[in-house]
Amino acid sequence: MSLFKKVGVEAIPFMTELNENLRVAREQGFGPTEEDIHRFSEYQRQVTVLETKWTGWCASSKRGLL
Repeated sequence: MSLFKKVGVEAIPFMTELNENLRVAREQGFGPTEEDIHRFSEYQRQVTVLETKWTGWCASSKRGLL
């Protein structure tokens, strides 16, 4: 447990700096917008559905060959 405490204490400054740098980058127009993030999430959902359907189709095709 003491190991995680040490790592956590060492990671706090890094995480704080990272958050600040991300805020500055967004202010300067870099990085995805909230709209982009929503669109990417929707793409990921659609890809997951297609992968599931593809896996099912492949499995049923293989059963038909056996």
